[in-house]
Amino acid sequence: DALHDRAPSALFKAAAAAGVRIAVQISALGADASAQSRYHHSKKAADDTLRALPLSGAVVQPSLVYGDSPGAAMFNTMAAAPVLAMPQAGGMQVQPVHVDDVVEGVLAVLRTPPTPVATIALKCSGI
Repeated sequence: DALHDRAPSALFKAAAAAGVRIAVQISALGADASAQSRYHHSKKAADDTLRALPLSGAVVQPSLVYGDSPGAAMFNTMAAAPVLAMPQAGGMQVQPVHVDDVVEGVLAVLRTPPTPVATIALKCSGI
């Protein structure tokens, strides 16, 4: 709660009071009205604080972010497979997205910030 809600909420409020015009919150896919875990509820609380402020920007919601690391080996191997079975037609709760795609999405928000703050779900297929 302190890390996912109280600290970012205080930061967003202080930024708005100081005249900051654009904010981007890196949240989590699933931090929405149907959230069930404490993790998602705490992320949603900070997201809601940002959405309520007079700022431009976005709540960016990736699922599992991966990059070029030993932990990403499974995803890289799957991506190179000639056929990839997608359980639930790709609608799984964990939808890996590469860190480069997350960065590209955040940069797009900064280039053209939505007003009011928009929520952008980052999934397997990108933004």
